[in-house]
Amino acid sequence: MKDYGHLSDADLMATVTEFAAYAIARSIIDNVKSLPDTDVMMASGGGTRNAYLMERLKVHMPHGLRLTTSDEFGIPAQFKEAIKFATLAHATINHLANNIPAASGATKFGILGKLVLPPRMARVD
Repeated sequence: MKDYGHLSDADLMATVTEFAAYAIARSIIDNVKSLPDTDVMMASGGGTRNAYLMERLKVHMPHGLRLTTSDEFGIPAQFKEAIKFATLAHATINHLANNIPAASGATKFGILGKLVLPPRMARVD
């Protein structure tokens, strides 16, 4: 940080936020094959509460793509992680594949997670 000591905290945070917005948008542009057919992009999670980040994301998104939050669709943005973990748990309990090989480099679909029951639920027959 000594190389950047002449910059204010606000300038440093603005730079980091700008980089994050650009990196997110670039990743979407590079990896979402259906992007040309997409009109609305839904954001969720804690970052949606950062107005500056959302503003900069809109700037870096392809022209004509509307960025909104999952709140608009009835899914509170702050519940993103809770919903995702519930979805993963549901898939695991029901023996459904819950990984995305293309995203992780896995060679096939699989069931992630493990159901661990308390000892009092152990069958001893």
